Amino acid sequence: MDWYQFRSRQSHEELRNLIAEAFIEDGLACPLEWAREAGRGGFACWDVCSMGGRRLGHVAWGGGSVAGWAHVTLTGQGCGMVGDWTAFDAYIRRQVSDLQFRRVDLAIDTLDGSVTYEGTEAAWEVGGFDPVRGPRPRRDRKGYPENGRTFEVGSRKDSDRFHRGYEKGLQMGFHPWGEGFEPRLWFRNEVEMKPANGPISLDVVAEREAFFAGAAPYLAQLVACSDGRRSPRDPLGDIAAEVSEAVRHLRRSAGPSLHVLLSVYGSPQALIDALTSGVTPSARLLEAGAAILDRADLARFGV
Repeated sequence: MDWYQFRSRQSHEELRNLIAEAFIEDGLACPLEWAREAGRGGFACWDVCSMGGRRLGHVAWGGGSVAGWAHVTLTGQGCGMVGDWTAFDAYIRRQVSDLQFRRVDLAIDTLDGSVTYEGTEAAWEVGGFDPVRGPRPRRDRKGYPENGRTFEVGSRKDSDRFHRGYEKGLQMGFHPWGEGFEPRLWFRNEVEMKPANGPISLDVVAEREAFFAGAAPYLAQLVACSDGRRSPRDPLGDIAAEVSEAVRHLRRSAGPSLHVLLSVYGSPQALIDALTSGVTPSARLLEAGAAILDRADLARFGV
């Protein structure tokens, strides 16, 4: 699961509480935070959901063009914090009687280099993305080999299903699974589902493997080769990876200078005070969720 969006005519307060309750049921120990932002996309208001600065999604509501609907969205970061998607989705569906999915992204990550950009394009060439009826869907290529390429199939605007295959590790620049994994080997195949020509089935999350496989013959092959399990990594590992990358960058760019300045200031705390006084905290690290972690978490992930 990499995107989870539905709409309902329940009040935005009820939906906010529901999301918080669903995360608690799932075992999330950290409290959620909410902040009001100006509306967009036809909505008057956005209530943004975050955890320690890490933005997980939003509840959008109000506005003359939305006909009383409120939208709930969990982004990729929000989806990554869910431990048991089958139970999480079932809990929400029990509480929202008029739920309609507006977007659901399903993905398979391959970490051993067995699935590649070239292989995905070759699959398109031989009909691996052809529908049962109709012409072969269009393809598009984006990105560069040095920082990650993306192979797209279909029309994101006009179709129910849109495929992205991309070099996830190269795009991120590091690997959240830690040592022993090569970023260049990490490839993600993702299907974005929208109700362009009909409603999204309410069973799409509970039966996500079947829906992913049904999106294209090539994707069915990937499911057949998969062990069928979600990666066992701790979602906090993603945050720790961001912190680790920030530390590595700081060491490379400023380590030698800090080494000398430490002797000048006499203590680490005096140097830190001089460097951080009046400085705005890093928005990138805060949004990644770095404020959630402590030294024990960093030690657990080898940072």
